[in-house]
Amino acid sequence: MNGEREDRAVFPFSYPAPGPIPLYEDETVDDLQRSGLRILQKCGGLRFGEDAVLLAHHAASLLRTRNKQVRVADIGCGSGILLLLLASRLPQVRLTGIERVPSLAELASRNVRLNGLADRIRVVEGDIRDRHVPGESGFDLCISNPPYHMTGRGKPPADPVRAAATVSATLTADDLAAAARRLLRTHGTLVVSCRPAQLVDLMVACRGHGLEPKTLREVLPAPGRPASLLLMTAVAGGRAGGFSIATPLVVRDLHGTYTEEVQGIYTGEGIDPARLMDGLVRTAGTAPFPSDAGGLR
Repeated sequence: MNGEREDRAVFPFSYPAPGPIPLYEDETVDDLQRSGLRILQKCGGLRFGEDAVLLAHHAASLLRTRNKQVRVADIGCGSGILLLLLASRLPQVRLTGIERVPSLAELASRNVRLNGLADRIRVVEGDIRDRHVPGESGFDLCISNPPYHMTGRGKPPADPVRAAATVSATLTADDLAAAARRLLRTHGTLVVSCRPAQLVDLMVACRGHGLEPKTLREVLPAPGRPASLLLMTAVAGGRAGGFSIATPLVVRDLHGTYTEEVQGIYTGEGIDPARLMDGLVRTAGTAPFPSDAGGLR
């Protein structure tokens, strides 16, 4: 992108959202600073981070020149952050989010409704390791921000839902590659983020399931620092060879300020604070869905 702001999709978000959408006591509503988008998140649970924003931007850059309708699957969609960001960038995209944690799938569904995107985004609750989930295939692109806590290394999060979404045993590299190859059409693309320690397992798994790694981009916290995140693409049924490593994406300069490229990704288009609660109703208690690992499939 070389520091230039990307072209942004223009399409109508509906305010207020259809029907009252509950905002529970343990949740916040946050302005995504993009095209009027908002997201509901758990106060002490799984909340999106910089990796999701950078991954969504990277995936969108691969699809921006396509004019025809494109179908995208998000494997392990969590609260739906990638679904929302991709929908805002690409008006031609139709998305399916797949999430095995019932409470997160319900939260993602509410976020889709909140932003008036139910006609473009479908959320499926189910385990992607079940070959009958999500009940469709032939996707042009699969995207995933998979669990990054490697089993047996470090202390996993105490919150069971957060642990289920971030510990690699719940979705291994082999699980992810097998699911992506099943969902993608031939020559469809997998776009995935991972920690450096996960890269070898991911690339081996991709090749083992007929996904040929094609590109890699390192994300550096600052100049001269080692990569904290990797963005990789692999092509279903792609020919071996032609693998390339792109120029690193540097997040902050030596003064701690976002680089020009990252400033272009974070558009800073906030909404009127008075509209933050549009379509929402404060609701006592917590969402009526399992909140511990016992509720997982």
